[in-house]
Amino acid sequence: ETSYHDVGDFSIKIPTDFQVMSDEAIAIKYPMGNPPTLVYSNDTGSINLAFVLNDVAIKNHEIESFVMAMEELYLDYADSVKTNFFEKDGHKIGEMSFVTPAVDTKVYNHLMIFSVGGSLRIVNFNCTEKYVEEWEEVGDFIAQSIRFY
Repeated sequence: ETSYHDVGDFSIKIPTDFQVMSDEAIAIKYPMGNPPTLVYSNDTGSINLAFVLNDVAIKNHEIESFVMAMEELYLDYADSVKTNFFEKDGHKIGEMSFVTPAVDTKVYNHLMIFSVGGSLRIVNFNCTEKYVEEWEEVGDFIAQSIRFY
């Protein structure tokens, strides 16, 4: 079960049993620096919806080249990087999915990359590989639920 949550300049459906992760937990879960701004997570932290909400300037028409540059970076260490582009409510959205290594498992990532008000926004649904079969379609549904104001 999901409900819409306002994330500043857009809203998205989030599972109703997910909670906002504390800053301390975010720092532990994302130790490589540049952590997400906001993370919603299940009670074990194995399924997450992470948001990068910063002031990095990017225009709508620059999304495709930005995503293609990101894809080049991820190809060095991620498995089976897939990209897709579509428009929603006048916003170009770049979509990426891939699997990355973690300390003791692999992590499935589904990113939605777009611009709102000239600022970069990234939504990353991720889960450990143990839950991919069960949660991949839910992650797709969540990512597709983005609404712009």
